[in-house]
Amino acid sequence: MPSPFPGMSPYLEQNDTWEDFHANFITRAQEVLSGQVGPHKTPGPDRDDYLAERRQVLVGTTHLVEIDLRRGGTRPNLPELPRCDS
Repeated sequence: MPSPFPGMSPYLEQNDTWEDFHANFITRAQEVLSGQVGPHKTPGPDRDDYLAERRQVLVGTTHLVEIDLRRGGTRPNLPELPRCDS
């Protein structure tokens, strides 16, 4: 039978098998990414492209997880978001 969750593994949430996955994943991601981030987090040439893509994601129905690796500077402003159903 095909997976009811195409593209993901529901077994990542099983505590008996993956209880330390999330903590280990976050730690390893930090180790890998911190070596690729330059000092003082100066904006790169593709920053405008990223901000445009970020704006499109935020006004859509997709969630965005943004990891801020900068050690200084200011965070980009959030675009105005559409009203949600409360």
